Parts: sequence; C-alpha cells; structure tokens
Amino acid sequence: MAVRELQWTKQAESQLVSLLDFYDQRNGSSTYSEKILARIYKLLGFAQNNPYYGQSLPQVENMNARFVVVEKIQVNFAVDDNAVRVFALFDARRDPEITEKILLSANTTKPVA
Repeated sequence: MAVRELQWTKQAESQLVSLLDFYDQRNGSSTYSEKILARIYKLLGFAQNNPYYGQSLPQVENMNARFVVVEKIQVNFAVDDNAVRVFALFDARRDPEITEKILLSANTTKPVA
C-alpha cells in the first residue's frame, strides 16, 4: 500500500502557526517550536502508514478521526485510503466543552492544497 498523502486544513495550519509563534515568543527562540514540529511530523508519518495510529475521536462522526498528543498539543486528524488530513490542533489542557466545540466545528474535508 502506498503512503497516504499528508494534508492540512487552513484552520489546522493557522492553529499550528499560532502555537509555534506562542512558544517562540515565550521562549525567546525557535528551538522548542522546531522540536515540537519535528515530533508532530514524525507522529503523523506513523499515521500515514497505519490508519489506526492514535486514539479515536468519537465526537467526530462519519470518518476515521483520531488524535495524538505532542507535548501538550492535541493533533487531530482524519484518515482515509488516500490521505491523512490534519483538521485541528490545540492545547490539550483546555476545558473539555471548548475542545468538543472545536472538534465539532472543524472542517475536515477541505485540505490546504
């Protein structure tokens, strides 16, 4: 089986940039952000080869939605036969009600080109 393409929705891409910018400013360097980004891509690489990688997201229906946690960042993605689509990233320590709203409002079908 071919490796699934990695795709990001505009929302997820924006959330990633915001999180990395936050850590850059807080730490005064990009070292920690680069470490997080490398770990995110490594774990998503596992998902590209294994559609059951990560924990399932029962809040998101009609798709194989899953998540992994990198440091304190929850990376949410959907897997199908052709792609892994990242649709939301956020601080995993958030209020569960806010988390569920983010997941339910995430547009999982429109990746960035």
